[in-house]
Amino acid sequence: MKIGKHMSSETEHFRFATINIRFDNDKDPWTWPDRLVLLKERLFSIAPDIIATQEGRKKQLLELKDALAPNYQMVDSHRDWDEYKMYPCLFYNPKRLLLSESYDRWLSRTPEVPHSKSFGSAWPKLAVIASFSSKKTSKIFATASFHFDNESSEARPKQAEILLEQIDDCCPENMRILLGDANDRVNSKTLAILKKSGYQDPWNFSDAPPSFHGFGNQKIASRIDYVLYQGSNVSLEDYNTDSVSQPYYSDHAIIYATFKTNT
Repeated sequence: MKIGKHMSSETEHFRFATINIRFDNDKDPWTWPDRLVLLKERLFSIAPDIIATQEGRKKQLLELKDALAPNYQMVDSHRDWDEYKMYPCLFYNPKRLLLSESYDRWLSRTPEVPHSKSFGSAWPKLAVIASFSSKKTSKIFATASFHFDNESSEARPKQAEILLEQIDDCCPENMRILLGDANDRVNSKTLAILKKSGYQDPWNFSDAPPSFHGFGNQKIASRIDYVLYQGSNVSLEDYNTDSVSQPYYSDHAIIYATFKTNT
């Protein structure tokens, strides 16, 4: 529909954030109970509408859910939890958004088979996919929190292909945001597959600081976490990597971006 002189488009802004929260490991220099307090503070300060997490186990994610309530709700009603598996997850601001539908899809040849793995992946890897609508404008968009394998360079591009297939099948919405830990650099085959499908990386490679910092170990720091977007009615407003310092809330930094949408 063309906009006439008596009609106007309505603009909304949405902020998306992603963070690999690091599994609960007593050997880490900063343990989960302490990191949870810091993580909550930073997320509330950044104030995303959607938060994607990776690497959390059920107990951790439920603790994060309680810490973020009532500001955020967790997308988990579709999930059959395993106590020891690590899960990507999504949290959303219920004051602004309505959850339409959600799915767990394993990044294997059999995406609907729980904990399945393929392509030489060392671990079963997962994406949680969901669609939301704006309470203000009814604008609909889809998003996914994903985590690709950290060991197999051959598995990651295949997992990217499965992710693209599954978000196409689950959520046909025009505006889509991919949030997660690709365990691969921006010039990798994995990222090339995602970009070829129309997803844009909002930050220039040469200007982007590392997102993984290994609790401050600059020798292994790298950019492997992403906010990727596509859609004809969406434009980028800002994009940031959270500045990190001791004590750390994770061995990764929060990545976040704000988008403008027109209805």
